[in-house]
Parts: sequence; structure tokens; C-alpha cells
Amino acid sequence: GAIPGGASGNLEVVVRSELGDGARLYLEDAPGPRMAAMLTWSPPELHMASFDADPAAEVVFVVDRSGSMAGAPLETAKRALLAAVAGLPEGAMFNVCSFGSRHEALFPESVELDDATKARATAHIRGMQANLGGTDVLSPLRAVSATRHREGLPRTVLLVTDGRVQNTAAVLRHVADDHGARGTRYFALGIGRSADPVLVRGIAHEGDGEADMLPGNEGVEGRVVRLLERALGAALAGV
Repeated sequence: GAIPGGASGNLEVVVRSELGDGARLYLEDAPGPRMAAMLTWSPPELHMASFDADPAAEVVFVVDRSGSMAGAPLETAKRALLAAVAGLPEGAMFNVCSFGSRHEALFPESVELDDATKARATAHIRGMQANLGGTDVLSPLRAVSATRHREGLPRTVLLVTDGRVQNTAAVLRHVADDHGARGTRYFALGIGRSADPVLVRGIAHEGDGEADMLPGNEGVEGRVVRLLERALGAALAGV
């Protein structure tokens, strides 16, 4: 409508948001004593949110650090892992396993999330490099399956990879066997356009979880948070 006081009137607009600083207001003069306004708002990234879940769960992050992950894919994976670790409920059990031609774990077995273990995991993730050689997905998954299972504590494996392998059928068979024998649920995040959807979605299907394919790095924090929220919710529902 018309600006109070006619064309010479003053208009003051104050935008306050409790949901972040992404609000923007654009004003443009229109013919006569009028003005056009457009308000845009982008919600903040979800990576600062904590999951509203009981901590009675175990999450093992299995991240690809093969040579093909160098550059943008690994940086995207690191953003995803940092968001996930930051949002885990205090008291949850977790571990971080990296793989290439060989694999290594941050802790010998899953540990309870507290300030100290979260800080150690955060520093470890930030320092990751794509320096573990080729892409062997099966060996780290077998190693995770062989670690001690705590009775009454459902385990979720979240795989992050940009690759494809020659033994996809063997990987999927292992996931199906592990889920059937121990109830482990598998979720997977494919990073970049080279990630094999048959592998990524197949792991989620055989492990009774979910998968997401991320061709770029837009919104990676929000997408991994949603995956993990579903993973924790699914695990806790089966307790």
C-alpha cells in the first residue's frame, strides 16, 4: 500500500529472527507513493543441532580416505562427519574408521561420547587426508563387525564414500549377513558423481537403513544429520 505520509514519508523495517542471520529484505521504489519489498530467509545449517534421542545407541562412522577422495570429496566428507559427531547425544557410543587399501580406527572399539572423546574425534576428522591408497570397502566393514557388541546397544554403521568397487556383491552379502546375525543397520552417503549408486543404495537396502547421494557439497550437514536422525530413531525403536 501507500507509504504513510505520501512519497516523502519514511518507512522503517526491522527484521529480527531467532533462527539465524539469513534474513534479507530488499526494497525498491515503485511508481507513485508506493514501494515494493521482498523478504528472503534461508534457515541456518542443521550441523549445530543435537539429536533429540536417547543415548542408548552405537554409531560407527566408516569413511573413505582413498586417493580418489582428495580435494573436494574429502572436504565434503569431513563436513558431514563433523556435523554428525557434533550432534550425537551425549553418552552415545561411537567410533570413526577410515579406509583405503588398508583401514584404521580412531579407537580400538567404540567409546562413550563426552567432551574429551568428542574433541579427539573432531581433531582427528579435521586432520584427515586422502592417503590410504585404493578403495577396499569390505575389509573395514568386516573389522567393524568383529568388534565387541554390547548387549542391548543397537549398532548403526554410517558409510561415507565416493567410490566403486569390484566386489560389490561380496560387500552387500556381508552387510546382509551382519544385519541378519547382529541386527546392525547400515546407512550410506555417496559423495560426488563418481560414487556408485548400486553400492551405496545396496548397502542401505541390505542393512535395512537409508542412503543419500550427494553429487556436490550443498547442504551436506543437513543431509547427514537427517540420515543419522533416522538411523538413531530406527535403532532406538528396536531396543
